[in-house]
Amino acid sequence: MIAGACERVYPDGTRAVTRPGPAALAHLTWRNEFDQPSLFWRRALMERAGPLDTGLRLAFDWDLWCRFKRDNARFAYTPALIARYHFPAGSLTSTGGRAHAEESFEVIRRHGPYRGRLAYLYRWLYRRYDLTGCYDSPPACGRLRLAEHRVVRRVLRAVAGRALVDGYNWGFASKQERGLPWWR
Repeated sequence: MIAGACERVYPDGTRAVTRPGPAALAHLTWRNEFDQPSLFWRRALMERAGPLDTGLRLAFDWDLWCRFKRDNARFAYTPALIARYHFPAGSLTSTGGRAHAEESFEVIRRHGPYRGRLAYLYRWLYRRYDLTGCYDSPPACGRLRLAEHRVVRRVLRAVAGRALVDGYNWGFASKQERGLPWWR
């Protein structure tokens, strides 16, 4: 599997380039940093991993890549820009919101750390803190909830580790669900 840089074109016309590096593979089972148009793989790898799970509408590709990792696929990276990904305003990718969160939960439950139990923590963080704006910049939640969020994150980092707790990245889904521009 080869991953390269991808230029994202957002609904308001702004653009950003994503460049997943080798670290993206290390935490693939709980955080997807790959853009589908900038990934290429051999047919034999897909045959070994099995077909796409069409029960997933938004995260079927992430699930497949986790299976590639499970099957010890070789990954290569290039910083070269090899794809452009357009996000039209009305597309499922731009409006999925809660569906994104639920499918992310499912992929992490299947493949994630602690035999998938991290998915339950992420779903709780999503519902308790993300949907109330604690992850927004600047935070949009109340001061008491924000203080609670900071204490909870410190405790979780001590228990589960910084990489897993800070790897939570469902903010885009929360913003979509709340009707906010999700790419900012």
